[in-house]
Amino acid sequence: DTYDEQIEQMGPVTKLFDIVADKNDPNISFTINGKPETDYVDTIDGYNIVPADFTIAGKVWDAQENSKRGISSLIYTKQKFDQETGYDEPRIPTAAPVENLKNNGSWTIPSESSEGKYTYIVTVTDWAGKKKVTTIRIQMDNVAPSVSISTPSPNSYISGTSILFQGMVKDDGSGVEDVQLYFDDNS
Repeated sequence: DTYDEQIEQMGPVTKLFDIVADKNDPNISFTINGKPETDYVDTIDGYNIVPADFTIAGKVWDAQENSKRGISSLIYTKQKFDQETGYDEPRIPTAAPVENLKNNGSWTIPSESSEGKYTYIVTVTDWAGKKKVTTIRIQMDNVAPSVSISTPSPNSYISGTSILFQGMVKDDGSGVEDVQLYFDDNS
């Protein structure tokens, strides 16, 4: 006999069931190398400057913080900025599930290995179909700036109380933040 057939044989019975009303949107937070984006001071054009071994991690929750209960999916898309076209490529990225969503709602996204500007769009969806989207922009810069000194020429003899230094510093990645000149005695 089915459950309903068994209930019919018992006579008048009240059938109870649970209803869950979800009034809240899901939540998502993230860090870059352990720091919230609001604390990340190295930015250019809205991109967070990161080293090669960067980590994007975070938490998602719905009704209860520190729990993934109520979360039905967590996906991300990744686009690389193309310097020549001025657009993020691919234009229509493929969404990938965040495969390491833990029971406490914590997650990480695999880091990128090639230099450039990347946009990650992370979307969390709860059981009721409500979504929350966050955008993370990073610029990975692994190449050191180049420097050359044109004046004075190498191994030249200098006399006088003032010395004129001329040269060029260039960085195609995140740019040059600071230039410092040291002499043999580190002064």
